Amino acid sequence: MNRIQLILFSFIFSTYLFGQRSNSIEFLSSVDYNYRFYILEENLMPIGEVFNGTHRAKLNWRIGTHYNNQINHALYFKAGINLSRVGFYQRKGDAFWPDGTVSQINQSENQLYLELPIRLRKELGSRKIIPFFEFGLSPMFYLKSKHLTEIDGVKTANYLNRNDNNPSNVDFNNLQFAITLTAGANYALAKNWQLFFAPTFRYHMSPTANTPAREHYYNIGLEIGIRRFINKTSTTQTNK
Repeated sequence: MNRIQLILFSFIFSTYLFGQRSNSIEFLSSVDYNYRFYILEENLMPIGEVFNGTHRAKLNWRIGTHYNNQINHALYFKAGINLSRVGFYQRKGDAFWPDGTVSQINQSENQLYLELPIRLRKELGSRKIIPFFEFGLSPMFYLKSKHLTEIDGVKTANYLNRNDNNPSNVDFNNLQFAITLTAGANYALAKNWQLFFAPTFRYHMSPTANTPAREHYYNIGLEIGIRRFINKTSTTQTNK
């Protein structure tokens, strides 16, 4: 059994394991700021400092649906599927041409991933507004990317899929892992409906590629979603 099959099996088994308790389905969207950070081998550290100094945060997004299972009155297990876009923006500087002209060069990239997030949520209280904390792990499967080079305002795009026969794909990690920390609140709309929002921090533990210059992403965002209870038991929170 390979890694992808093992992850899928664990996801299905976890859903079945808690399926007899209170459960709910949620839909969420998130606006994220991504920042790419280089971790380099010691002999490449000066280059890494230059690269990290040219990077800027980039606005991106994530959407998904999750299945929640109640473990006890305040603890929930959550698993689901997300489609997320992660990327970077880099100000590369100026290019000096033989004719004496100077061009400004920038580059950016967006990478599309399929995620299978697994989280635990701890809720604090059972009133109309319920604070909560979440911690989780997300296996991320790379799908495709779009690389954009801009020279004096003229943009050139290069598209790459995970199965393309391209040198850029040789060391790329098609399976990556990210950890997620959130702190937010649920708002009870009705007996079986909740709104929720949560500022989110995500760190990609896996580098994007197995190279001496290891690229890791940091993401800060805001998740907003709606949750519908399906099998609500007496231990599930009620409005007060």
